[in-house]
Amino acid sequence: IKGIAIKGRLSFDSNKNINLKLGTIVLYPSGVYEDKPSSSVTHKITFSGEVDKSIDPFQMTIGFVSIGGSVNVLGKDVKEYSKIISASGNTLNLENTAGLNVGDSIIIYETPKLKKANLKQQILKVNSIQGNQVTTNSSINISTGKFAIFATRNIVFQSDSVGDRGHMMFLGDTTVTLKNIAVIDLGRTTTSATVSVKKVGDTYIPGDNQ
Repeated sequence: IKGIAIKGRLSFDSNKNINLKLGTIVLYPSGVYEDKPSSSVTHKITFSGEVDKSIDPFQMTIGFVSIGGSVNVLGKDVKEYSKIISASGNTLNLENTAGLNVGDSIIIYETPKLKKANLKQQILKVNSIQGNQVTTNSSINISTGKFAIFATRNIVFQSDSVGDRGHMMFLGDTTVTLKNIAVIDLGRTTTSATVSVKKVGDTYIPGDNQ
């Protein structure tokens, strides 16, 4: 799908897993974008494609752009983090594992909130859970931090593994509610035109405002 223009209401089945890959979502002032999946399903929106600067010199495509309307996206409530009691090898003993599931991502961090980009962090996958004991896919560097942040959400907006990095831009008088969602590998910080961003291997080559 190259793109979707929303002038009415777009909503998703709350009881089915959704994996939608597309170029651009454009929300008009009369439009409503709504997503409220049940806790047992996952909805993923993947922005995929390359910006054609010959027809899009300001590079607004490849992403979610609104010029008004309403955005209401509510993921399932989740516990945000747990204090690490101890760690050895690839095993963590946490204060609480409520809401954590096998396959989830956790981030070992110095504080309970991801606020400073210069702080050290370690991203791990959960392999098993027994009570408050969690085994992960890699050895744990406990010096990285004292908290395990629960990073998995059941609503995901992400960039594709190839092509230009997507973005989300809510303009005008758009009413926006985003809660308990994951935003992965998206870029852009202003409405100014930017150099196209390419992904090479696991690395993005950013533009001036990325």
